[in-house]
Amino acid sequence: MESDMNADEMTEPNRRGALPWLRADGRRLVDEDGNEVILRGVATIDIGSQEQLDGGVIPLIDRLTDKTDTAGNSIGWHPTVIRFPVYPVDSDVLSPIRYTPGSTEYYDTLLRPLVDYATARGLYVIIDWHYIDTTTAHVESTAQFWRDMAPRFADDSNVLYELYNEPINDGDWAGELKGHMQSWYNIVREAAPRNVVLVGTPNWCQNVGLAALDPIDGTNVMYAAHMYPMHWALPHLVEEIETACRHQAVFMSEWGYEEGADEVVDGTVTSYGAPFKAFVTKLGVSWVAWVAHYKWFPAIFIDDQWQLSDGPGRMGVFTKDWLYEERNRHRPGEK
Repeated sequence: MESDMNADEMTEPNRRGALPWLRADGRRLVDEDGNEVILRGVATIDIGSQEQLDGGVIPLIDRLTDKTDTAGNSIGWHPTVIRFPVYPVDSDVLSPIRYTPGSTEYYDTLLRPLVDYATARGLYVIIDWHYIDTTTAHVESTAQFWRDMAPRFADDSNVLYELYNEPINDGDWAGELKGHMQSWYNIVREAAPRNVVLVGTPNWCQNVGLAALDPIDGTNVMYAAHMYPMHWALPHLVEEIETACRHQAVFMSEWGYEEGADEVVDGTVTSYGAPFKAFVTKLGVSWVAWVAHYKWFPAIFIDDQWQLSDGPGRMGVFTKDWLYEERNRHRPGEK
């Protein structure tokens, strides 16, 4: 991994505390002065895959923070958050660089340098433990990950912990899933008293209303929602998000569209992008677009030259322009 930052630039203030601490205050995310914050940004693919197979994560961060990029209808990229998925060794994606419990190599050589680099670029970072499964078989592996990682980023004011990407659990919250989230939250909070924690919700993070009406016991918690065109077409799933936002702080940690890619993400600007944007803006929730890649979908780019995707059925220009439009609104540390 290479960085264009020299030793003088990678100072301790850049590494920790450079960005304001955030907290969930009722239904809002706020900074240290109580100003409302709405984080907006993009997700990478599995960071091990991006690092080993697709040109590295640092060049991608540079691309996504380039203030001179004139692609689309906007000047520059203006995200305030980046989501780093960490795919477990027993997940459906075989990462070429894997997190191994008991070893510090993943932290030392990949995750810590990337968080530091993103911090120096002014970004908040979501560390996303990226299972897509019912939680039952992954209770201990998830606990291991957070026992290891939570204390390592406890002093990083800009790091948010996403406990478990997409729990399925037959759409049920009150049974096992709530208990699992509570146990993982407890591990994180004991080690990291100040960081924001994102709690995964049932049915691939679509039944967020169920969780928000029966929250875990804790503070500084946001509830994760994911919505793609298939879900947008179902009024009861839209209502889940509206219900959650009336009761808790919600983070839309995945959204996106790509016409014809598959039935879940199949949509256009007209059928999904524009109305979804209006919906999210009205609710005032933070969001992360999935995904900053050209092979994984829905894709923000179209080829290995990282050309931005465009057109009524592609989300690249749409995402970049949305970030530009919101670049001066509800930023951390600004009234």
